Amino acid sequence: MKRLLQIATFCAVACSMDVVASVFNDRKSTLFESAPPIPAAVRQLLTSREPVRIFLRVSGFQTEPATFVLRDEPEHGSVRLLPQLSHEWAEVEYTPPKDRSVTSDSFKFAASNSKGTSSEATVQIQIKDIGPRLEVPQILDFGRLRVGQSSQAALALRNTGDEVAIGTLSVSGAWTLEESSPNYQLVPGQSQTFHLRLTPLSAGNLEGQVKFGSTPSRTTYLLAKVEEWIGAGPDPLELRLREDRSRATELILCNESGVTETVFLQSEPPLEHPFMVRIPPAQSFAIPINYRTQVPNEQVGKLILSSGDNRRRVLLWRVPPLGPVLGGLDSVNSIVVSSGGKRLPLWNEGGRTGKWVLQTSGPFKISAPTKTATNHLEITLAPGERLQPVLTFPGKMQAIAPGTLSVHQARHPLLAPGTLKSIVLTARRPQDIVSAEPRVPSPIPAPEGLPTQVPVRPRMPTVVPSQTPIPPPEPVAFVPSAILPANNRSKSATESPSAGTIQSIKNAFLPGVLLNGLTITDVTHHSAKLTFPAPKGIRPEQINAQLRDTEAASDGQLQSLWRDLPHTSHSTGADGKIVLLLEGLPPESTVAIRLLGPPLGSGRIALHQSDITTHSAPAWFSPKRPWIWALGSGAGLILVLGRTRRRF
Repeated sequence: MKRLLQIATFCAVACSMDVVASVFNDRKSTLFESAPPIPAAVRQLLTSREPVRIFLRVSGFQTEPATFVLRDEPEHGSVRLLPQLSHEWAEVEYTPPKDRSVTSDSFKFAASNSKGTSSEATVQIQIKDIGPRLEVPQILDFGRLRVGQSSQAALALRNTGDEVAIGTLSVSGAWTLEESSPNYQLVPGQSQTFHLRLTPLSAGNLEGQVKFGSTPSRTTYLLAKVEEWIGAGPDPLELRLREDRSRATELILCNESGVTETVFLQSEPPLEHPFMVRIPPAQSFAIPINYRTQVPNEQVGKLILSSGDNRRRVLLWRVPPLGPVLGGLDSVNSIVVSSGGKRLPLWNEGGRTGKWVLQTSGPFKISAPTKTATNHLEITLAPGERLQPVLTFPGKMQAIAPGTLSVHQARHPLLAPGTLKSIVLTARRPQDIVSAEPRVPSPIPAPEGLPTQVPVRPRMPTVVPSQTPIPPPEPVAFVPSAILPANNRSKSATESPSAGTIQSIKNAFLPGVLLNGLTITDVTHHSAKLTFPAPKGIRPEQINAQLRDTEAASDGQLQSLWRDLPHTSHSTGADGKIVLLLEGLPPESTVAIRLLGPPLGSGRIALHQSDITTHSAPAWFSPKRPWIWALGSGAGLILVLGRTRRRF
């Protein structure tokens, strides 16, 4: 009975809840259908002072269209109602005030339909100005260029903000600004272009910056990859000892540009080398470098290459310490041994006594002047000592297989033992040797009385930037180098050019260095006397003496300049040689002097260049001072006159 009562009660409650829900839904539908529309509040954020469109809407679903009306105007800006979009949406155009001190504004609107008009809703507007905004490139790349080559690029900036952009740009690095003023003033939407120029004086990866001083600031990064203006190597230069006890090497200069390059050479400490070389486009020259100072310790220095327009390149040179070094095998990789034998010139180009072991394979034998032929030869050479062992083989054999000559370094405290060289030995009959030798074309003859050309090391053709093909040089009109090596004392070098060959000098390799028979004597603390044979066609008064001076350039780098010596006396000796007395030299220093002939074309003939080491200045009361002798003579004269008066 109790269970039946609970079930009846639950059914009654459920029926009553359905009735209540049905009544509420009917009332809700009747409420929304009979009430006016409800507008939704609007919040708008503006980032400019330009006109903007704002959307208005009502809440809920409307069975009939809602009409929007503006209740009042904004306090600062202006607003106008646009054609309605739909039953529940409308659009207005709001124009912000130009006064930038105003940062907020508002206006009210309402919505209505057949049921009535709603209450007012508010549109809240916040205005946040952008200010000046510069758009600049993040990176400006100048690409690849050579030292001394000038390149220009345009840098464009634009103001995309809503205020005037005022500022100054600053450039760092090796770049310069072409415009006279770095200031800019751009209204919104305006653009301006600046031009930057780069003329690098050194090679490497260059970096710089352009900073714009407006608020907020902007930065453009500058990049460039600069290659050397002249190819030069090796770096460092290794000077090795030669048979004449001097140390020498070759400097390879390569011109990969499209114009003829003039290269000036300067070494610190001084080396023997040409001071000027002219290299045509796509040409390579081998320049001899010599060092004659006999110093057993290691020597280092730098070789400065410069041009007439302040381009520079610095190479390092090194003279290794003189240990036992076997010379004569540097470029030997194979030897052809005839039936009469083959001499192998060897010498110790180091500064210490060394021991070496020479070993041959197969039937090949090696012998020394005091030793019999064998497959194993030990030699001991003092510094500078020479030896010519002889390679032989049994001459009766018609065919001999190739053999080898191995050179071993004997144990030494400074050097590790090991194989220094392995040379291939081949036996040939004399007639085979003559026929197997390649024919070498005869060298191009140089003009009479002029220095011969420096050997040119072969290289692959270089692509010249210019699209116009460069014609090959004529066979005789061009001599690759106007430089005579300091260690070349051939007959053609010591003879001076005659008057008839001056035009050949001008056309072939002006200017040139002759270095012919210069003698320096009577060196004091401020003067020196130079004597040399008189060149034909050149008068003594046409010779100009110059002194090399070093000063700081505008970029802070040291540069070498040649300035004329104003105090120079010219005369001719009894033997017909020219005598120059140079005065005004700095005391107690080593100075570089060069002598120039008369001007020809765009330059002068360089006759001589040498270093002069002046003495220290004498003390104030030294007998070397002229006024001391004058004072002594005057005192002696007064003493003699005084004694004479007393006698009378």
